[in-house]
Amino acid sequence: MEWYFAPNVYDPETIATYVDGRFLVPQSTHQRLYFAENVGLTISNLTHEDFGTYSVRVDIRSGSSFVSEVIYATLHQPVPPTTEDELLHARMLPNAAFSSGEWHVQLACGRFISVFSTFFSVNWKTPSGRLLPTDQITGSDYILKLTNPIEEGNYSCFIDIHEPAARCAHVPSTMLVSNEIHVDDCSVQTVKNNAAKHQMEDIASAFKQLVMTGSESGNVRLVNGNRPWNGRIELKSPNGTWGAMCSTFVGLNTAPVVCRMLGLTPDPRYSPYISYANQYGISKLPALTGYVSCTGNEDSIFNCSISYNGQSCDRYYDLGVDCWPTFTTD
Repeated sequence: MEWYFAPNVYDPETIATYVDGRFLVPQSTHQRLYFAENVGLTISNLTHEDFGTYSVRVDIRSGSSFVSEVIYATLHQPVPPTTEDELLHARMLPNAAFSSGEWHVQLACGRFISVFSTFFSVNWKTPSGRLLPTDQITGSDYILKLTNPIEEGNYSCFIDIHEPAARCAHVPSTMLVSNEIHVDDCSVQTVKNNAAKHQMEDIASAFKQLVMTGSESGNVRLVNGNRPWNGRIELKSPNGTWGAMCSTFVGLNTAPVVCRMLGLTPDPRYSPYISYANQYGISKLPALTGYVSCTGNEDSIFNCSISYNGQSCDRYYDLGVDCWPTFTTD
């Protein structure tokens, strides 16, 4: 049995042999090589010169027959982490992450421009000196999600070389430890408030789309409101024309029915209510007049009891609705 090594695929040299139970190393420069049964060749104190292509040739003689087999293996130098300026940057992300019912501030370490070897990892040092692993990898950043309550003080990230082979890779000293980033209650609250505001904006946008697409057969819409779930009520009459709902008398259970038509499930916690034109303005559309009385369980306001009085309606009584008045995105 013979082992060969080449820094590249060409010109391999013999580095060890195993014959008749004896392990032989021909050169003093290869004294770090050892033979382990059921394993093969082992190398101690790995250096830059040890990366390359290894092969082993096994000669087996059985009677008059002779068989040889060669197996190859390549030991690659680990790819080190790199950034554009060869500096390790730590920063607080502008948006917090929501999990387990609460907001968490996130710190990012990066921005890396290469996918580096698993021989390296990014860890964090807290103000009290605790060492924490990265929680997740997002794009070019390694993210630490801070637990609540926040430990105030300076945080930093660092490259952890946790495998002997990784110590052979060249990592600039500027890449080993990042700058320190200060975290305090003021900065944390700013980030959490920003995150909550963005989430509420997303919710409002989603509700707007829901209201636009979820209304019953397109027979109801809200206008002039400041949220997707409130505004002046406009209905499409049975003859296909749009008009504003105007009534001097409207029952308390009308609001949940209108909200249901909009695709918004009425929720008693938010107490939906009907209002008059002093809140959402006067419509220029024809008035759909009548006394409206609903049980609150109807799927459409047209299924409620409506008594058309045939009289004109003072446009002050143009009706509006707020399906979730106590729900705010502020």
